[in-house]
Amino acid sequence: MRSEVLNIGDAILFYTDGLIERPGRPLEASTAEFADLAASIASGSGGFVLDAPARPIDRLCSDTLELLLRSTGYNDDVTLLAMQRRAPTPPLHITLDATINAARTVRAQLREWLAEIGADHSDIADIVHAISEFVENAVEHGYATDVSKGIVVEAALAGDGNVRASVIDRGQWKDHRDGARGRGRGLAMAEALVSEARIMHGAGGTTATLTHRLSRPARFVTDTMVRRAAFQQTIDSEFVSLVESGRIVVRGDVDSTTAATLDRQIAVESRSGIAPVTIDLSAVTHLGSAGVGALAAACDRARKQGTECVLVAPPGSPAHHVLSLVQLPVVGADTEDIFAQE
Repeated sequence: MRSEVLNIGDAILFYTDGLIERPGRPLEASTAEFADLAASIASGSGGFVLDAPARPIDRLCSDTLELLLRSTGYNDDVTLLAMQRRAPTPPLHITLDATINAARTVRAQLREWLAEIGADHSDIADIVHAISEFVENAVEHGYATDVSKGIVVEAALAGDGNVRASVIDRGQWKDHRDGARGRGRGLAMAEALVSEARIMHGAGGTTATLTHRLSRPARFVTDTMVRRAAFQQTIDSEFVSLVESGRIVVRGDVDSTTAATLDRQIAVESRSGIAPVTIDLSAVTHLGSAGVGALAAACDRARKQGTECVLVAPPGSPAHHVLSLVQLPVVGADTEDIFAQE
């Protein structure tokens, strides 16, 4: 029995014997090769340069597997688990004015904080979306006008692996869930995206809280040539839309401040549903309830006019994830019409 103390930044690897009992490699030599390779990747001197933007702990797993298995293959099941001791990330605390730009400010800071604690990109998208909806509702329904420092956003990672976050306002928030047609979609979406969501009203304001369990998907190797995960490009949340003949390409955040612009562009390009239109949402970084409302209205107009409004969003993208939630038809990366399902 032996014990070691892990310092901040140190990592430990757990593996099954299939990793070192590889074809054509003596056990002792294979074990030494594994240890040397893992050490070089952990120090930053080995592995794939193109993977440098990835988290060191992710590279330690993916690069070790690929470099060990690509030349020999394997005869038995291979499982590799990496754990790393890290300094705790301080909780997030944001106090900001209750304005139409509040949600955009929160999204940027929340994305950065979630990436710092090691959240997976799908968890980041879900938490950011839910908190953004809470902030937009606080601005729209909590206050009648802009209020200085009217919103507080807090988030922390608990020891049980759950992120707990809250949006606090001092206004009198109105729940439009049972109101006019199309209202209340944002709250329903937020509740569906995270593990748990609660809204508590009081005389002093409203607090919307969420709890979400963080996880990272295991990577399954079914070939001797291990494929690395696709590089996640830097998020550009600035809203941009390019209009071509019968096609609108959208990039960035589609929220309550930009959805109206998209709605007008769709109406003009489709002539209010008379002409077919394709809307490419592949590069959308956030699709809020206001944007969903604009897309749903466009699809409804096209259906009534007997034309088509085609929504394009590849599986795994933020837009595809949201469209699957609200059950709007979507076309993936290929040309076959599919129904978005996660």
